[in-house]
Amino acid sequence: MDDATFQLSSQLHHISENLGSEELRAMKFLCRDLLHSNRLNQADSGLKLFSALQEKGLLEVTDTFIVAELLYRTKQFKLLKGMKYDRREVSELLRDPDKARVSSYRQLLFDVSEEITMKDLETVKHFLHNNLSKYKLESVTTMLDVFVEMEKEGLLEETNLELLKRICKELGEPLAKMFDRYTSSMVAPCAPGGPGGRPDEESVIHPTRAPRTILPSGILVSRGSQPAEQPRALKSHDPLSVEFSRICGLKEQDGNGLHSPSIEMSSGQSLGSYRMESIPRGSCVIINNCKFKTMGERRGTQVDADRLDTVFRWLGFEVTLYKNLTAEEMQDTMLCFQQMDHTARDCFVCCILTHGEKGVMCGTDGKQVAIAEITSFFSGTKCPSLREKPKLFFIQACQGRKKQDCVEIEIQPPSTGIQPLSAGTQSPSAGIQPPSAGTQSPSTGTQSPSTGIQSPSARIQPPSAGIQPPSAGMESGSGLEEDAVCSSATIPDEADFLLGMATVEGYVSYRHIQEGAWYIQSLCENLEKYCGSEDLLSILTIVNRDVSGKKDKQDKTQMPQPRYTLRKKLYFPVTQSFDSFINSL
Repeated sequence: MDDATFQLSSQLHHISENLGSEELRAMKFLCRDLLHSNRLNQADSGLKLFSALQEKGLLEVTDTFIVAELLYRTKQFKLLKGMKYDRREVSELLRDPDKARVSSYRQLLFDVSEEITMKDLETVKHFLHNNLSKYKLESVTTMLDVFVEMEKEGLLEETNLELLKRICKELGEPLAKMFDRYTSSMVAPCAPGGPGGRPDEESVIHPTRAPRTILPSGILVSRGSQPAEQPRALKSHDPLSVEFSRICGLKEQDGNGLHSPSIEMSSGQSLGSYRMESIPRGSCVIINNCKFKTMGERRGTQVDADRLDTVFRWLGFEVTLYKNLTAEEMQDTMLCFQQMDHTARDCFVCCILTHGEKGVMCGTDGKQVAIAEITSFFSGTKCPSLREKPKLFFIQACQGRKKQDCVEIEIQPPSTGIQPLSAGTQSPSAGIQPPSAGTQSPSTGTQSPSTGIQSPSARIQPPSAGIQPPSAGMESGSGLEEDAVCSSATIPDEADFLLGMATVEGYVSYRHIQEGAWYIQSLCENLEKYCGSEDLLSILTIVNRDVSGKKDKQDKTQMPQPRYTLRKKLYFPVTQSFDSFINSL
């Protein structure tokens, strides 16, 4: 045995020893189009699987890419690195159809299985009880097992995904949209390679077509394109359709799901999407002001800061968290990030959690800084390395001291399957139409910004005399506080900005002293749920519906307000589910 063969054997042995049973099961499933089922059934270890691949001529001393591909697709990045492969390098190689061994169809099924919970699995098995024997249904323990049995019975194949798609649609619109994207990507396959830029495992731009995204699986999907032919809808008399209606009590729906805020375009046009390929995606600054000299403590704000930190790290951002900054320190921090070189990054995010009034935010010293000033640090002229890149600001602060009344209205059941909520009387800006929040937050450290850069004093105004500390307005026994303490909140008069406000001008926003702010918790929860399927404006629409459906003990509510000059759709492709990311920490 020569040195190269010995080294390969050693590598494969190490990988096999570190593969869990679930990872091995996933790899065997991805190889179903490459190896005979008998060989796969006999492969009860990674070494036996690799031996089968060697016998098939797919794995050689001079070509070990099949192993790297399997490790990449199953997200075993530590083992991948041990093979001297970089994940970005593997992603780029997989763009070459002659290099990739795993089919897009097989990867789609694997991606779907990753999103199926044990509860969902039981639902899927129930819908298949007329198609698969009771013995088979009882023997399957994972969604991959279900796919294998469906393929054996001829219920699932590359050209017949209809039944599975219909079942997945009942489990949630995001799952169904994975099939739509797969179909779109198969309509007009793109030649490998692309113009300039730095493609990675998440996205690649083609010069003549709508932007296309490589999902974590490596499946190409086109944004803005439509399949040439829609799959045949199940008729009302089909057994599966009848079963859905009987179990779920569903009425006929148009199947459109969540509608994104969009621009109606003529045939052949595409809105396109922002490039979102860099690693890291960009900088995310979180300023969390909790304790103030002249105002009440913002109890519960640490829950918000921790959750924002976790979510944006999951989305691929380099997060820097600051705590308890004065107004001048807030400006200095923005100046510091303005002067950074963002050329190699695709986005910038800033989250500020503090007290506020209409159009302004408060530092811990009680002085105010205008929201417009904070955003203006990143205009095209002041920060050219962020020009034509999305700049996102999320502000958790009151914008006045009025409280919005909650009006009960009768709403028709939505086609999305998400329950309607009572809406507030105040509507957001034009084009944004008014879905739930939880808490989850690992602890994070904090950093202090550099100071000493003097800002013009005229820009910082002291708060009006006589303003009561926000904590004075806390509802007795409710656990809710307001972030209230008159100019208008604005974004620079140029493209590619988004300002996500917790509430509309003139009104308070609510923060639970233990669970965090309504707006921030809803924003994080819905980013976790929908980043894999929806663009950011659609997610913010869901946040509007979610928050506007909440109310305090006095039937007061809150309406967030996104304002934006975005020119394209903004997606955050994710390489793993949020739960998987949390488990990996």
